[in-house]
Amino acid sequence: MSAPQIDPEPLGFHDTITIDGAEREVKAPTLQGRDDHQVALPTTKPTGSSPPPAPDGGYGWIVVLSSFCFNFIVYGTNNIWGVYQSNLFQQGTIRGATMFQLSFVGGLGLGLIFTMGPIVTWSQAKFGTRPPLFFGTLLMCAGIEVASVSTELWHLFISLSIMYGIGAGFLFSGSVAVPSQWFNRKRALATGLASSGSGVGGAFLAPIA
Repeated sequence: MSAPQIDPEPLGFHDTITIDGAEREVKAPTLQGRDDHQVALPTTKPTGSSPPPAPDGGYGWIVVLSSFCFNFIVYGTNNIWGVYQSNLFQQGTIRGATMFQLSFVGGLGLGLIFTMGPIVTWSQAKFGTRPPLFFGTLLMCAGIEVASVSTELWHLFISLSIMYGIGAGFLFSGSVAVPSQWFNRKRALATGLASSGSGVGGAFLAPIA
């Protein structure tokens, strides 16, 4: 019995499908022939318009300034926690609190800033960039205000550790990658200026704390 013959002519089809709202041209695999067993893989070719390029300026500098202010407040207040801790202990504002206990307040708040990353990423994917940042601003400011009238150690854990830590985590994790989306050629400069707010905040706030 002779082996079945394969039509040497290419077999396939051409079609256009919609994937995630964009039309893509799809080519089916093509069978060349019995002596040539090369099969072309399916390919997709985007037919929609590409996203616009980064503006490299304009409103992007407002975004950089906003991110600078976020880092200024978040890390500026955290970098001078030792000043707050010393004043709280020497003035006896928090009844019965030791320096060792007060150190945990600032440490827990700083730890929450970094552990909020996965939650902030999920919230930005679901609600966008602005709502999480707005929520973080309100929560962090509320924590600082509540701490100003605290008289017990657990008051500080709620205000400066939990409320401030979670709010600052939303600000930091939510804004750290935003400036780079507005720049291409000047991305390194924009990211550096935004990140410098952390050091400038500590240097500026320490003398007046």
